[in-house]
Amino acid sequence: MIISKQKTRDSRLVDSGLHCLYNLHSQEPLKVFPFQGVPGLLNTVRKTFCLLHQLQPTGIGRIHRREERPVTQRLAGVSLLYVFVFHRIQATSHFIGHFLSTAVFGALSQAMPDRVLADGAANIWITQFTGKDLTDRSFTYVFFSSGGMGARPDKDGISATAFPSGIQGVPAEIIENVSPLMMEQRALVPDSGGPGKYRGGLGQEMVLSVRSREPVVHSAMYDRTKFPALGFTGGENGALGDFFLSDGTRPHPKAQYRLQPTQKVTLRLPGGGGFFSAFERDPELVRHDVLNGYVSLRVAREQYAVVLDEGLAIDWEQTRRLRDGRS
Repeated sequence: MIISKQKTRDSRLVDSGLHCLYNLHSQEPLKVFPFQGVPGLLNTVRKTFCLLHQLQPTGIGRIHRREERPVTQRLAGVSLLYVFVFHRIQATSHFIGHFLSTAVFGALSQAMPDRVLADGAANIWITQFTGKDLTDRSFTYVFFSSGGMGARPDKDGISATAFPSGIQGVPAEIIENVSPLMMEQRALVPDSGGPGKYRGGLGQEMVLSVRSREPVVHSAMYDRTKFPALGFTGGENGALGDFFLSDGTRPHPKAQYRLQPTQKVTLRLPGGGGFFSAFERDPELVRHDVLNGYVSLRVAREQYAVVLDEGLAIDWEQTRRLRDGRS
């Protein structure tokens, strides 16, 4: 993978079939991954180095402000070259930074699949309400929440936890005590983790209302409602996120609207992608997921090819037949 800022230099990857070229100076994509060019990429660059650092115990060097310097590193035979000049930071660089794992790990999964995570929910969901409470006192409250992490090459993804930020949800008791919001329901979403030998982390669903006599403004900043977290190396994609009101209205996931006192809002956060084929998952783990409500009987049969009887015991004969027929 080569990321280059030099417009006129022919940057090429030698030793590998991986290509991820991007011109940070002109913001012109050169090949393969659809990075969105924005000014102020310092924070985004730092997140990239943070991701790569996790793959290399010795680290990949320090980055300094307002300094142009090349950094070259080899990971498993892949040459990585960076030439950056840092400019001012803008909010969009922080936003895009949460999705860097999709591009970086997606590229490196072809070279080192045993050291990366599948796609997860990525960007945290930011929820802000502004209005007046039942005592006519003005308030503004913001909280973060997360969908599921992508599966790892040797473990399931973590539910309701963001990567790379690592943020978990704010407890309902805190939200209700410091704001007029009411958390009427909060639960993991069954079947939202991408099927795989290692399952993606589950998303969560929250149903919110506001203790107010007049409309309040809800500012939404939600992602993965159109493009799911991708599964890696044969794993399936995670479930999409969703966002809707109790009357069936579906506001735009990145807009402001007025929530009426009688309305409730449902936030259904996305799940993470799976890792390796779901037919390789231990049937006992699938049964465990069904017993815990993480996976439905339908998905156990259709996606994992595991058959459970009425007592939720594994029907080994039917399971073997089903898996043999799909392999």
